[in-house]
Order: sequence, then structure tokens, then C-alpha cells
Amino acid sequence: MDRQLWQSYLDIGLQQHLWPDQFYTMAKTNDFDLCKQYVMNYMENNKKQLNHCQFELTKQEEQFQTFCPMIEISFEQMEQR
Repeated sequence: MDRQLWQSYLDIGLQQHLWPDQFYTMAKTNDFDLCKQYVMNYMENNKKQLNHCQFELTKQEEQFQTFCPMIEISFEQMEQR
């Protein structure tokens, strides 16, 4: 959701050639291009962080499956227990 919001800000900012005041404050500049670069860098860093988290989660899932393999059982077997 955050990525979509920032992408919308980027798209609208580029179309209107204007950023929300908060972006200029966060980027600590009144320059349009520097603010644009700030937004793009923020989005790229956010994407890298998300990719890293997904990688770590996948790695943990693989480790979990190694130590605790999933056993498939049928409904009949579950009812017998």
C-alpha cells in the first residue's frame, strides 16, 4: 500500500510539476528536481527493504520446512484422530 501511495505521489508530482509541502520539508529543499530525486530514492530504498524482507522470510520458511516437514493427511485420517 505504501508503495502504491508513493507511486501515486510521484506520478501526480511529475504531471503537475509540484510536490506536497511535506515532501519539500522531508527533502529539505524547495527544488523540484531534488525533491523528485528524494521521492525516487525513498521508493527505491523501500523496494530494496521489501525485497530483503521477502528474501529473509523465504529463507526462514525453507529452514522451518527442513526441521518441521509438512505432513499431508486426508480428512478421513483427521476424523480418526
